[in-house]
Amino acid sequence: MNILSVVCIGVAASVLVLVLKDRPETGIAIAIAAGAVIIGSSLGIISEIFDAARGISELAGVGGEYIKTVLKASGIALAVTVCSSICKDAGQTAIARVVEIAGRAAIIGVALPVINTLFSEIVRVIK
Repeated sequence: MNILSVVCIGVAASVLVLVLKDRPETGIAIAIAAGAVIIGSSLGIISEIFDAARGISELAGVGGEYIKTVLKASGIALAVTVCSSICKDAGQTAIARVVEIAGRAAIIGVALPVINTLFSEIVRVIK
């Protein structure tokens, strides 16, 4: 799906939510459904990103684990952003903040092996 289709789905869903503003629970369901359709339609692009990242990794001679870590962290960030936005739209700012904190912790957890390797190399070079 191209970006124009994504924009059209987003605008249509937003207008529909505005029309149904008297029923906030329906608006949230529409937002979640529109988000799922947009993300589902983006899977082809995501696959291309993975293939390009693998190619860059091979070309640069960088271990696949580093690229995998970057892609995992990016995926976590995107998922947390979507979830946080939905929570905020539902008026649940506190839950959105907790989701964001958990997402940051998850990204740090995913990145720890790379951080350990980096510090090990720094210590090795210094000694």
